[in-house]
Amino acid sequence: MRTAQSLRRATESLRGVLDPVFMEHCAVARIEHERVVVVADTAVWASRMRYMIPQLREHFAQYLGVTGSLAVEIKVHSTPTLEQVSEARPLSESSRVTISETAHALPPGRLRDALERLASDPE
Repeated sequence: MRTAQSLRRATESLRGVLDPVFMEHCAVARIEHERVVVVADTAVWASRMRYMIPQLREHFAQYLGVTGSLAVEIKVHSTPTLEQVSEARPLSESSRVTISETAHALPPGRLRDALERLASDPE
């Protein structure tokens, strides 16, 4: 809970120094020793944010009280849309046989049980 609150505050701080057009498209995802990871919702916004790394580095160094070098990374983190989520495809019979043979070659345990369920599942 503490980490989530820290990231939320850092995101609010970030959004306070950014142009308003960025506000809905970025967030702070991770803060480590001397590294901050900012995520953008699309590659376009991430690309635009990368031009701002020097300003972001300065902002976060001040925000975090870091006196040494600070790395700022910009990454893309998009949530899949309904169109991007694919339906599960049924296993072919040859896949079922291969999975079943693999399961029988394993010692008894959770992995073997899971593979046997997978091989026997009709859907």
